[in-house]
This record gives sequence, structure tokens and C-alpha cells, in this order.
Amino acid sequence: MSIVNFTALKKFRDIEIDISFSSEKNRLVIFGPSGSGKTTVLNILAGFLKPSDGVVTINGEILFNKSKKINMPINKRNIGYLPQEYTLFPNMNIKQNILYGVKFKNRVLDKLEVERLVRRLKISSKLDDFPANLSGGQKQRVALARILLINPSLILLDEPFSALDAPIREDLRSLILDISEDVKIPIIFVTHDIEEAYIFANDIVVIYKGKVLECNDRDKVFMHPDYVETAQLLNIKNIWEIKKIDKKIIYTKNGYRFYYPGNIVNDVKYVCIKPEHIIIMREDMPLNIKYKENLFHGRVANIFYRGHYAEITILDSNEEDIFISIPKHISDKLSMRKEKKIRFSFDNKHIILSKSIHE
Repeated sequence: MSIVNFTALKKFRDIEIDISFSSEKNRLVIFGPSGSGKTTVLNILAGFLKPSDGVVTINGEILFNKSKKINMPINKRNIGYLPQEYTLFPNMNIKQNILYGVKFKNRVLDKLEVERLVRRLKISSKLDDFPANLSGGQKQRVALARILLINPSLILLDEPFSALDAPIREDLRSLILDISEDVKIPIIFVTHDIEEAYIFANDIVVIYKGKVLECNDRDKVFMHPDYVETAQLLNIKNIWEIKKIDKKIIYTKNGYRFYYPGNIVNDVKYVCIKPEHIIIMREDMPLNIKYKENLFHGRVANIFYRGHYAEITILDSNEEDIFISIPKHISDKLSMRKEKKIRFSFDNKHIILSKSIHE
């Protein structure tokens, strides 16, 4: 049985949200750019927004059904919501903040359970403090503790770490992943961060301009997106429009010729290659058949170093940009520099064939 089934229509002045998806996985990521409708989905799930139409269920329980005139009240939904802002009461100390939600649930608390939770969240020493004295990461830990103590049937996370520094964000992300494995509470996580989406997701829903582009297993979406718009959102920079396909040979409008061994469906319009899947071939490197089939030549136009990786822009023989990403130590070993002539290739299993929502 699906954990979440969501079909909802909501009209605003400048956008119409018409979104449908379902998932059986315990961790679902809703991914997309700002303004695409991600937070609207969470607000409908939590009950803050009423859809114009649709059906929403969690673990088989109906939260909203337009035709049956069901719209479960917020206080009956048993959903924990952690938004971007720190939703703590400034006039209450940390212990009071943590226990605030419990008194409305008529839940008998085990003192040891509370102690274990605050110790795990590393806020045991802060129980008598007030929110003003806490860092951003500590405030999020307190908000998370308050949610977990009500034992919700679903947790909603709306980019809760976007305002935090990278080390704190990584620490909290790992903590939530560990907790989700232990407590087995389904989590829906909203983000526009590609790395965060990949780390957290079991299933992923890609939303664009109020519509669902894709809903599938994380690796399927990241490695073989069906739509070129998804590829663009995932920062796949090498994208070429197809001119024609002749058996296993794909010809692009800018003059490339690719060999693709797999099945080619009729509605594909674009070839996409991830920058990290392109290999720079040393001149002394023997070429096996899979690299001979898609071999190109060019020169280095630019090199940008981003931490441990080098992002290299190549100009090919047609003065077209090709984007390559390789570890910095490999770039150093190959003595990469501007204007250096290179040859490059890729395994054709990494070719992504995509269609477009506009065609």
C-alpha cells in the first residue's frame, strides 16, 4: 500500500498547482526550483491550504476528498511540520517548547524516552535556556524533538537547513536520516538542493511550474531522467537536440553523431550527457570499442576549481561547448590548462535520451 497518495488542484493568481504523485517509500523528496509549488504541497498535506479539487491520503487514511466532502482538520492529521523558520516560542524555555505539542495529544510521556531523545539530539544541556540563546542548528534540533515526541504519522520538512552553515547542515541531515531509519515515520522532504535531494531520497518527485515532471526511484530520476527539463534542473549541462535517428545512430542538430546501443523510443528529442561521465583520454591510452564509438577532439577553454573537482569547458572542432567534471587530482595529473588540445569520450551506456514537456 502506498504511504502517500496525492492528487490536488489549487489555483492562485499567478500559477495553477495541478500535482499528482504516490509513493510507497519511507523517505520522499519533493524537488524543484523556487516557486514551482513544493511548499504548496506540504501546506495541503498539513491542512493549511484547502485544494480546489483532489484526493489526499496518508497510509490509507483520507485527509482530503473533494467528491466525498472530506477535509480533515489540522489538529486531527497527526502530522509534524518543520518549516524553514524556527517555530519556537520565545517566552518558553527549551523543555517547555519540546513538551508543548504533547499536551494537546493527551499522550503519556515516558521520562526516559524524553531523556534519550534530547541526548540524541544533543540538547540535554539546553533545556533551561530560551530560544534566543540557541544557535540556528540547536533551534532546529529543538523543533525536531517537539515533532518526534507527538509520534506523528508523517513528518514534513520544508528546506529546514537552508539557512544553516554547511557543517551544521550536514550534521542535522545525517541525524534525521538515522532517526528516520529507527522510528520508521514517513518523511516528505522539500528541497531545491541537488546534493541534498540525492542524499535524502528513496523516491523523488520533480515539480516544475506547478506540474509533476517525474516521480520515481531516486536513482532512476537522477541517472536517466525522462524529460530534458528534469535534466536541466539536475544541472546536466551537455544537452543537444536530436535531428534524426538512423537505426542505432543519433544525429544532433549541431552536427554530433552518437552511437546508442539501447532501445530508442519515438518521442525522444534530446541527447544528454552528465559532465562527470565524460572521460579525457590520454594520447597514449589505447581505445577499446566503447570509447572509439563516441570519440571527440577539442581544446580547453576554461577550468574552474570547485573544492576537490575541476569543471572544464571544452571547445570542440565546431566551437561548441562541452562540459566535463573530473577530480582535481586527475586534472593535475593530466596537466590540464587553457588551450590544451585533448580528446575525450564516454561509455554509450551513459547517454540519456529525453523528451520534452513542450512537445
